Amino acid sequence: PRGRAALTGPLALAVAQASRLKDREPAAAVLGLAAWIGSGPLMFLFMNAAPVCLLAWGLLPADRRSQIDWLSWLVAALPLGALVSLGAMGALFVLLRPSIDSAPSRERLNLQLAVLGPPTSRELAMVVVLVLTVLGWFVAPALHVHVGVVAILGLFAAVALGSFDQGSLREMDWGYLIYYGGALSIGHMVHALGIGGGAAAGTAGEPGVLDSAPLAFVGPVGFLLLVAAAGMLVRLVIEASQAILALSLVFIPMATAMGVNPWLVVVVLLATSSLWFSDKQTQAYEVAYRATDGRLYSHAQAKRVAFGYAAVTLAAIVLCVPYWRLLGML
Repeated sequence: PRGRAALTGPLALAVAQASRLKDREPAAAVLGLAAWIGSGPLMFLFMNAAPVCLLAWGLLPADRRSQIDWLSWLVAALPLGALVSLGAMGALFVLLRPSIDSAPSRERLNLQLAVLGPPTSRELAMVVVLVLTVLGWFVAPALHVHVGVVAILGLFAAVALGSFDQGSLREMDWGYLIYYGGALSIGHMVHALGIGGGAAAGTAGEPGVLDSAPLAFVGPVGFLLLVAAAGMLVRLVIEASQAILALSLVFIPMATAMGVNPWLVVVVLLATSSLWFSDKQTQAYEVAYRATDGRLYSHAQAKRVAFGYAAVTLAAIVLCVPYWRLLGML
């Protein structure tokens, strides 16, 4: 998300300048915050959209994890993403009330395109590699090929094209990768040792006596809203990957005991992991704000939208319940 925020922020600023928008006026704020929401909070749409998505996927039980590939993740998350996107756009216009009095300047747009220049042959080749990689993720399950193999082949292609050289390899955040490798192994250890069985037993007791369970009265909808609320609260004090790791280990056993697909716990936690009630809460938000030099929106405007986005997300989760029932996830 930080990389996308660093790319989309300047693009949004360029569009605002081409449209002759004043700094932090409502229309500029809508443009900047729409770019941020698309690059950060909506990352739950794709299994590989962010490292935390892969972390959460890796924490699923092995049998559940094998049922979720890149395509099935997208199919199950698409309605939630669509509802959140539409709701967020509506919230931006309702809360900020933008108005545009001038048409975009074609001259400035032409200038920006001239500065960028035409795409090089290497850039076009990388576009082809990216498209083939995404197609590979689509067809990998049918060919019984692990999605990781497709990703590695894409990396090899990037190396062959010269887009990933020794300098890029040295600049990789190896500590970050090692941390995620260790975090992913925790899920396997927990399931292997049976840790979490206590949480499941405390939630549902023995099979057949779910009616007497402490959380049984809330039902699947109430349970998902509880997960969302817990995610929002915990994210106020700890970083996203740590929050998802801790809450997944707590709620995934509960979901299994209550007859809820554990992937729903994952997607709900991811959907609520990038909120920005505070300007220091989410690193990707800080990147997005700094990438625009703070010229598109203020922290006060963003905070107001954050509360609207949170309400939209909770409503979207409830509205997606019938769809998830059709998929057999509830």
